[in-house]
Amino acid sequence: MFSSLLVILLVALAGVALRAEDVDYTETPTAKLVVYKHSHTNPVVEGMDFVITYQLVNLGNAAATNIELVDRYDPNSFETIGNFDDEGMLSQNFEEIAPGAQASFNVTIRPKLFGIYESTRARLRYNPSVQVDGVEADLKQAQSTSLGRVRIISKQEFSRNWQYFATHWTIYAVLAVLPVFIPLFSWSSTTNSVYSLASKSD
Repeated sequence: MFSSLLVILLVALAGVALRAEDVDYTETPTAKLVVYKHSHTNPVVEGMDFVITYQLVNLGNAAATNIELVDRYDPNSFETIGNFDDEGMLSQNFEEIAPGAQASFNVTIRPKLFGIYESTRARLRYNPSVQVDGVEADLKQAQSTSLGRVRIISKQEFSRNWQYFATHWTIYAVLAVLPVFIPLFSWSSTTNSVYSLASKSD
């Protein structure tokens, strides 16, 4: 009886071992794209260039392929420049981004209105892995970060701010020059007086 149970147990353990050998624990290489949407334009002014940067980074261990990024800017609120259609839709494509690599591009728009702009998030679609047995993986989707709430100032406000800035810096420049100019002027006047007296004595 005991020997029969031992045989059954050994057979069961052997079966488990065989099944474990058949399992592939290797993780399938997969791309993982993240998109950072940001801008260094400050301030954002009505009617002036507003430059936005899209930065795509592959954090996965496989190349991302067939990449498409889309975003939209309302044509009633923005004048779009470059790779936009008539509806303000942006579409940017990349063939491939390797693991650990990144790609970026800029777009330029011009606000037609001033006030608070609620930034949209770009949408991304891409193939996250290589073909397996001729079958492509399902397309993966993601969203970019957002610029958040962007304050767009009017041309008049920008002009007032610039005039204020220019006036104050002009005053600062004059005040900075005076401590140098006054001693220099005094030295020059004294030197000329000395030379004049010396000339008369001769």
